[in-house]
Amino acid sequence: MRKLAVVMLTLLLLILVVLPAKEIRDTIERPLYSADVIFDPAQRSLSAKLNYKLPPGDYEQIVFTVYANAYEQGINGIFVFPQFKERVFYQGESLGSVAVSDVRVNGVLADFVLVGTALTIMPRSNVLSNRPVEVTMDYTVTVPKISHRNGSNKDAVWAGNWLPLLAVREGQTWLTYPYYPAGDPFHNQVADFTINIEVPPGYTLVGPGVLHKTNSTFTVVAKNIREFAIAIGPAYTQAVRTSRQGVELSFYTYNAPPNTVNSLLDELEDMIDYFTAEVGPYSYPSLRFVQTGWFLGGMEYPGVVLLSDATLQNYYSVRSTMLHELAHQWFYAIIGNNQVTDSWIDEGLATFFQQRYLQGSELDSHYAKERMALAPLLKTHPDVRLGQSLDIYTDWSHYYRVNYRRSSLMQYDLFKLMGADKYRLFTQSLYAEYKDSELDKNGLIRLASEAYGQNLESWFYPWFND
Repeated sequence: MRKLAVVMLTLLLLILVVLPAKEIRDTIERPLYSADVIFDPAQRSLSAKLNYKLPPGDYEQIVFTVYANAYEQGINGIFVFPQFKERVFYQGESLGSVAVSDVRVNGVLADFVLVGTALTIMPRSNVLSNRPVEVTMDYTVTVPKISHRNGSNKDAVWAGNWLPLLAVREGQTWLTYPYYPAGDPFHNQVADFTINIEVPPGYTLVGPGVLHKTNSTFTVVAKNIREFAIAIGPAYTQAVRTSRQGVELSFYTYNAPPNTVNSLLDELEDMIDYFTAEVGPYSYPSLRFVQTGWFLGGMEYPGVVLLSDATLQNYYSVRSTMLHELAHQWFYAIIGNNQVTDSWIDEGLATFFQQRYLQGSELDSHYAKERMALAPLLKTHPDVRLGQSLDIYTDWSHYYRVNYRRSSLMQYDLFKLMGADKYRLFTQSLYAEYKDSELDKNGLIRLASEAYGQNLESWFYPWFND
């Protein structure tokens, strides 16, 4: 009897040891980010207590990407081409800054180093590979007075790249990149966010996902997003409606013409129907366009789009920009890709869908003119082709010609080769297979071949080699 009791006790202990580990291992599929943040408009700063819960894994080191640290050098930083510095720094020199302290892994103080955009954390004790990992830190970011992805003017402060994000890892290699001036030099995986941000009375906060306000604190809950962009200001006016699919659509502006905003909301519903039919459903509960001093037309983030002051003053300009940034909600936000090494994927698809919607029956004529106009321009840089990293570009114009225009032309030619029905099957298969993950060249070619019914590797070859 005593022997049986010992056996039963041993089995019970094994169950208690083994089952909880599996239970915990299965509870977290993607990173969970939470934070309590205080916004100080006088200092243009966001001071935060950050908490990250990471899925089980091998964490001898843990690396975060801190894009905001790129602004510490001000006008001498590499994040903007010289041709744009006068526009970005129109208010004069202004530095951003980042401060990190009290970094802990599972409650134990950890060593860390921040170099460029990479924050590398070295745990002082072993981290169990079969359990989720908790990382906490104190963090303050100061937003510069510039017209960039992080920036401010007299009406608002906006920050597309303020929050440290867990770097993507391939095998044992953490992928981090400099803040290149070409393109959108980001590569992020999806995560779930619950962020509380305290703002002064009378201020409005714009962010992704679901927003709740209690007194002066906004709680933002956003799931399956790659980046967490916000804008804060005392003068925002909101125009909002619910789409036919149940998505909250809104514009936050401080000096845009009301008629323009209402017309944009009208057409936005039709645009979402278009992408839903051609690619797949919009997968976030809200989509918010927000006016900022961003120096180009628009800048996309999951569920949030920054629009420039100048763009919002012209209906046709903002309509085209809105459509392009809307396309990015599918191509990069929902269907991800590495925007440093494969920027041609999301930019080419977004540009082609933008032109297909805008041009309508004139699509063939548009791309015939585009092909003729682009050919001599590409000859000025014969060694630059699709599929190359952002570090090769020395000016914006040639980056744009290759990754927007030439990649868009490739999608047009593929569309003409396949026909509308097979091309739709192709883009819907991108959505089905790569929603919330990352698409690369091999995946794109494979799914295009499957939709067409024939291997297209030889068809794609010249686009990446000539």
